Amino acid sequence: MPRFSAESLQSFARRVLERSGVPANEALRVAESLVESNLHGHDSHGVYRVIDYTGQIERDEIRPGAEFEIVRE
Repeated sequence: MPRFSAESLQSFARRVLERSGVPANEALRVAESLVESNLHGHDSHGVYRVIDYTGQIERDEIRPGAEFEIVRE
């Protein structure tokens, strides 16, 4: 199985997300979180998810950069 550094995976995920229309700061935050999941052994919640996220963006199920409001804490 090939091995990749955390930095290269994060860079890859960030670039893919940005090319899918995700704002740079949001893409970085998501990429960091995905790689962190991989590093903790939760590969099903890691960089693998980039495929799902880009598909959801294409289907307009996720809107990158959308503003949100906290309704209840």
